[in-house]
Amino acid sequence: MRHENASHNQAKYPQVTDEIRLAAKDNQFVILGDTDHSSPTIRDFLKSPELVSAAQAAGVKHIFLEYPAVLQDEVDQLRRGEITKEGFAENVSDQFYGWFADEAEEIKHFTDMADFILDAQKSGIAVHFADVTDANQVFDVDEQLEKEFGKDAFAKFQDTTTHLLEAAGVASSDNPLSGLNLANELSPEQKEKMREAFNALPQDERENFSRISGRSLEILDENMNQTRFNDTQVTQHITSIAGADKSLIIYGAFHDHMRSLLSQAGLTNYTIDIVDPDSNGNPDGDSGKTKPDATADLVTGDVQKTNEPPPAPTVTAMNPKSASANPNIVAPQ
Repeated sequence: MRHENASHNQAKYPQVTDEIRLAAKDNQFVILGDTDHSSPTIRDFLKSPELVSAAQAAGVKHIFLEYPAVLQDEVDQLRRGEITKEGFAENVSDQFYGWFADEAEEIKHFTDMADFILDAQKSGIAVHFADVTDANQVFDVDEQLEKEFGKDAFAKFQDTTTHLLEAAGVASSDNPLSGLNLANELSPEQKEKMREAFNALPQDERENFSRISGRSLEILDENMNQTRFNDTQVTQHITSIAGADKSLIIYGAFHDHMRSLLSQAGLTNYTIDIVDPDSNGNPDGDSGKTKPDATADLVTGDVQKTNEPPPAPTVTAMNPKSASANPNIVAPQ
């Protein structure tokens, strides 16, 4: 629900950069709210040369990203020329939980990220990985699942997940649990193959898979609400680095309390929520709740085929000056 006094508007993809420049005129911090981490359209824009150019034109000196701060040394080594783009991608990928359909896609993402970091550096902008929370605590769910369901049931669940991914033509992951988060990475054709493979399984395997996949996502929600969505520590980390410099914060849209914390500290800020209207995921995006039983839905839900290009993402801009009056304002639904 939006604050009743908050101004907002919709803008097509080419206008996002204009929104950034306008917002930065009167605000030290511009927050880009990523409403769907799994959207390739949003993901590509948020590490694009166009975004760097807009930030430079706005006078931005720092860009803060929602990646583990423990990996900042890799960013710094890249900027100093001590490792190559390829080396950066390999090192970060080795330490980062796999949210991609295969390793090649993950490496490409972080290679593109390296280009983004170096482009920003050429423009006088420092990129920082700002997530100071414990990502390992968020995603370490296998031990709890095995304890709740037993070794045999959990092992069967892992085997089923791997089987479904392979049926869709996706390389088997070292951690099959990453398959739970692939719904938005697969094409409609891959989803259809996955659903056919799921329906061909014996009933007991389907029930075991659906039961454990649903519980695993509940655990992820519980852990994320306890750790990643505590914005106080992250906001303090960001402001300690930014000082008085103009900064761009690129974070999940659920982190709405961040703008309230900045306002309470007397720091001007403006939020722009990036929305991909063609997203296959939860329209609320990073709303703090994982889509229930995402993998089971992936193989049993409807598949819509289309040859049309995806629409451009839109943005919703919210005026923090009106929002700051209510520190408990929640993210738009």
